[in-house]
Amino acid sequence: MAASAGKSANRTLLDAGNGLIVAGISFQVATMTVCGVLGADFFFRFFKTKPGSTTHEKPDKTPYERDLSEPKKHRNFKIFCAAIALGYLTVLIRCIYR
Repeated sequence: MAASAGKSANRTLLDAGNGLIVAGISFQVATMTVCGVLGADFFFRFFKTKPGSTTHEKPDKTPYERDLSEPKKHRNFKIFCAAIALGYLTVLIRCIYR
């Protein structure tokens, strides 16, 4: 709407198009903020839990199975979490900047 209004010099159409653009970006920032809060809540709860605190684990697990059931000890999992957080923050900053 805003792009087509610029050629015809229709100020009402231009204002409506700009309003839609701002509303869309605001909605995107709001939903991404909610997603970030929920993601942060998940990660904080995940890293606060103590190993073996789940009730659905079998007591006769092998050492290899026990090691896989605690992913927060693995360096690659921590790198993955950091990459997700960095990607989220960069997209959020881009949305706010727009």
